Amino acid sequence: MSKDKHDKKESKSEKDEFQITLDFLGTQDPEIHINYKKIVEDKVQILEAEIEALKIQLTTQKQEAEEENLKNIAKIQTMARRHSEEISSMRKYGGTKLAEDILRPIDLFKKVLNSPVSSDEIKNYFIGFEMVIKQMEHALEENGIQQIQVNIGDQFDPLIHNGNETVESEEFKTGQIVAVISNGYKLYERVIMHALVKVAK
Repeated sequence: MSKDKHDKKESKSEKDEFQITLDFLGTQDPEIHINYKKIVEDKVQILEAEIEALKIQLTTQKQEAEEENLKNIAKIQTMARRHSEEISSMRKYGGTKLAEDILRPIDLFKKVLNSPVSSDEIKNYFIGFEMVIKQMEHALEENGIQQIQVNIGDQFDPLIHNGNETVESEEFKTGQIVAVISNGYKLYERVIMHALVKVAK
């Protein structure tokens, strides 16, 4: 049997059943008909209320699902950003310890080169050493390491200075730097070595 014929048969069957019900009610007391109608109307109202409640429930569930989805997206984005920042920080500051270990002997070497010499032969060696030091400093600068500029008379700043000693001074005010013992350095914006200074008291 084809689908159309099957559907028509079902439709005819439903109509026949409905008609039988109407015919039955028509033969009964009108009050029975009224009661049956009220029962049907009440049932319809109940079903409509249930449908409306389901619609509200579905809308609420949809909103909750969307909110949860947005929260999950935000969490994933936050985790991805933190991960990216951590990787960036590791790349940027991963060489801090190595830089510190290299800078200390370089700074000491520079002090030696600034000491007075009398021999021309030693002076020639010093010139060669100075060239090597400059090349090393250039390589460090290329990798984000900069010397902190400290001038005599600057106000002491604990963020970039380390007070080695406080001294009496008539020339400088309290808290001003009177001598630089060793240079300080930054790796990008982070201080990796404080400048060692003497401060007036």
